[in-house]
Amino acid sequence: MTRMLRPILLAMLFIFMIGPSVFAQTPKPKILKMSEIQFNTPAVGFSVFRGVEPERFEVKIKHVTDIEGFPIILARISGGPMETPLEKIGAVEAMSGSPIFVGCVELEECVRKVVLPDNDVFLVGALSYALGYFIEDGPNVGLTTAEYMLGARLGGYAATRQFSIRPPNKIIVDGREFKNLMLFSGIDGLQTRGALPDGSCGESVQSDIGPGSMVTVFLARGSRNIGGSGTVTWRDGNTIYIFGHPFFGTGAVSYPFAQVSVADTLQTPFQAHKIIGCRLKTEGEMQMDGMFEMAGVIGRSARLLPFQVEIGDDLAVFSEEIAESPLASLIISQLPVVWAQSFLGDLSQVSAIYQTRIAVTDHPEIFLSGLSPAQVVKNPFAGIFSEINPVLGKLRDSGFRYNLEGIKTHIDLARGASVWTEKRSFLSQNTAKPGETVYVNIVLEERSRGLRRQVSIPVKVPDDFNDRLTSGIPPQFSVIVQSADKFVDKNASKEFASLRDVIEAINESAARWQNVLYVQQIMPLTKAKHEAVEEAAKLSVQPDWSWVELDQGAMSRLPKTEETEIILTSTPGLAHFISFDATFKILVKSSDTASGGSVKKNKRWFDYLKVWRIF
Repeated sequence: MTRMLRPILLAMLFIFMIGPSVFAQTPKPKILKMSEIQFNTPAVGFSVFRGVEPERFEVKIKHVTDIEGFPIILARISGGPMETPLEKIGAVEAMSGSPIFVGCVELEECVRKVVLPDNDVFLVGALSYALGYFIEDGPNVGLTTAEYMLGARLGGYAATRQFSIRPPNKIIVDGREFKNLMLFSGIDGLQTRGALPDGSCGESVQSDIGPGSMVTVFLARGSRNIGGSGTVTWRDGNTIYIFGHPFFGTGAVSYPFAQVSVADTLQTPFQAHKIIGCRLKTEGEMQMDGMFEMAGVIGRSARLLPFQVEIGDDLAVFSEEIAESPLASLIISQLPVVWAQSFLGDLSQVSAIYQTRIAVTDHPEIFLSGLSPAQVVKNPFAGIFSEINPVLGKLRDSGFRYNLEGIKTHIDLARGASVWTEKRSFLSQNTAKPGETVYVNIVLEERSRGLRRQVSIPVKVPDDFNDRLTSGIPPQFSVIVQSADKFVDKNASKEFASLRDVIEAINESAARWQNVLYVQQIMPLTKAKHEAVEEAAKLSVQPDWSWVELDQGAMSRLPKTEETEIILTSTPGLAHFISFDATFKILVKSSDTASGGSVKKNKRWFDYLKVWRIF
């Protein structure tokens, strides 16, 4: 039943996503409909194999198949201008989007006649999927039909972007694998074949962009280029349609694209692909990442985030522009590392002193700084950039509008940074009575110099502790001791009145000292605070059932739901970086004797530790 409903749901979704305003933008080539396809219909396709001009290859259309609700035309390609014909190597990566026509022979004829009514030239669709490797006979590629591909249904995709409506990159049919033909050039750990263009072509290497032309869609460009390359299927005025399959299938996007040349084509039966050359003058913005295509506008500018990393004093500069995409956080956290390792080598044993500035329009900068030590962080250089994405996440989750102007990081490399790490930690007693003081003992060592230091942190059990307990709350509390690099604020999430408040909170958290320990005592709320929370809830009740509009800062005035209060203190500082993280549980009892030994004896033993001490 589910299988039968998929085509119906897809059709309904298709109708929903196209409207009167969209039809006005739809190209007007004559389209060979799927119902009109006959077995072994001859056709031609066009793609760039070397240089900038599209060249012809032969196509034989077989039949239409349905894969989980997505129609694909099975076909066989052959010929082409290369020394090795396509029937020997199959489809080549970066052929995604290559237009397929019936009723014509040369590209100029196909493009000219397919928009005229009185002839038999039709656009079939785009070559978009390879069908396995070493295919001796039968279909060796999959085509995306032009019926579904052309239209740039912007509003519909934006409205349904939360649904999974895209086909996967790999599709298995009868044991055969369909793989999309986009050529992706990525960061370390991802597919890296086909590096994207680093420079512009000369004046002698130019070509008007159109069906069959090569384009690269950038997710990041600059010191390292990240993105995907493929072929233009159709051009309607300044609008182009490419790929014949989704990039990520995320709907409305803003990715820069550029027309590119092909330096050459790697001709091999396994993973044949084009080698991208240089960038031509034609550029624009991809605005749609749909189910069956990407669509963009020539001459438009995409929204990009400048990202710069400086190492030392003019030692090296990484300069990048990053588009908002599903890979943006990965690019921010990993691309500078890959870039630095490519010419500086292994940085895993080098400590790094850093300063990161995140500029927000019309607001204070966000400032992150500190030491990322090799003795503590697995990859100190990479650890610096892992801090950026959580900060950007806090801005996104704040609910306030903002505009990022750029991110800039300065790094100084250092060797042999001193670090204090845990040798031992323990409580003076595991249980206590209200009014008693428990000591948290921390012993640190600095191994390179053979030094040890101890601190005893006094934690007093509130006199009214038993009065704070409510139903379901156990008679205990926690003490969390952390260094700045491990610190997690246990206070309930705050509701901020403005974006400026959010930025101030981020900067306050990022400014914690790295040579002290932070102590968070998590206690049950006092009776007075419980009553205050209940009273605030009563005051927030509206006299009628009407909806009340809340401004951006209204959430901060609503009653809180905390069950605990956090007492934050810090120890005196040491001379160098501290790395420590431990949680202690203290059970509170009303009896005179606590388990684990005499309370009085423990108290006498630690009397002289009732003040901070370091030795």
